Amino acid sequence: MKPWKIQKFFGDIVYDLRSRGLLPVAVLLLVGMIAVPLLISRSGSDTGGGPPVSASAAELAPENQAAVLAYNPGVRNYKQRLDALASKDPFEQKFSAPAVGTTSLEQSGTGLEGSGDTGTGGGSDTGDVPTGGSTGKPKIRYFYYVTDVEVGEADGEMKKKKAVDPFDYLPGESAPVLVFLGNQPDKSAVFLISKDVLSVEGAGSCFPSPEACQLLALKTGENADLVYGIDSKTYRIKVTSVKLRVSRKLPKR
Repeated sequence: MKPWKIQKFFGDIVYDLRSRGLLPVAVLLLVGMIAVPLLISRSGSDTGGGPPVSASAAELAPENQAAVLAYNPGVRNYKQRLDALASKDPFEQKFSAPAVGTTSLEQSGTGLEGSGDTGTGGGSDTGDVPTGGSTGKPKIRYFYYVTDVEVGEADGEMKKKKAVDPFDYLPGESAPVLVFLGNQPDKSAVFLISKDVLSVEGAGSCFPSPEACQLLALKTGENADLVYGIDSKTYRIKVTSVKLRVSRKLPKR
């Protein structure tokens, strides 16, 4: 091969590496290819004259020592291993059922079976309370409110009405200004006001607001005046008494 072709070949390689920015990398690789073998050969000649390792040191090395492991199989009989779990058997009965007729309810003598509305006097039944006796049979007691009112024209004679029933018209069916609904837990009586009532004045609480009073709650001793638009008369309602009664039988109203 002619010298100028060899020179052109290497010149093209250098030009291509320079245009691609790889010339420094090629120079470093070339230097490494020459320097690394020299360094390896030099380090081998330096370590070759070191002191020999004695046979006793080689024998005492941990990797040359025989490893002995202690094996303890334990108890091979599975019945002996599981013997301690016999007391924790989930299917074994650990509690005895109480004897019939000796329940805590009968021993205490009182208890609560349920609750519901009796529908009497607007009151709500607080529950059927069985009381224990010598025979152990429960006895039922009914709790309810009894509401007494006075109602009539504001400038006339007031009429007393005792034990007002829920949904009774007040003062009467001829002038249904109010309808008795029942009692709240604070023993106040609640009345539904007729849509023909023009205004409500006096004590008590109006719902949803005093300006738009649809429900009127009155406590014992409170009264209110209502202007009835049908006959343009003013009627007065007063709650005179609210009492809690207890009965063995459900009252009939």
